[in-house]
Amino acid sequence: MISKYIFEEPHVANLAEVYVEANKELLLPFPSVPLDRFPAFTALIGGFRSREYSILCGSTGTGKTTFVANVSTSLLLQGVPHFVASVETGRTDFVKRMMSALAREDWNGGDAVARLHTTSNYNKMRA
Repeated sequence: MISKYIFEEPHVANLAEVYVEANKELLLPFPSVPLDRFPAFTALIGGFRSREYSILCGSTGTGKTTFVANVSTSLLLQGVPHFVASVETGRTDFVKRMMSALAREDWNGGDAVARLHTTSNYNKMRA
């Protein structure tokens, strides 16, 4: 039997009220945010929906952080506010991955990046 009440913090809501709210959201969903740099991925998932959390899980070394850095870079370039919690690598490594994504080159291999401040790479990062 389904309970008559849905328990949410900080109050208890009547199931009928929540049902009406759910129907409203189904009829007029919150807009999703497409990823301009990932049209196939956007077509597959419909973009990221606002007011939702997305969690990416996988084994070590499968490219989770690199993928999220690329997604974050796409959202950044689109001016979309978002939050990333990169638990395993830390903020400096994550920003290096975003810089690589902006340059569209792999700068995360451990080699020095002497070409970082060249005009051509700066222009490439801004494109």
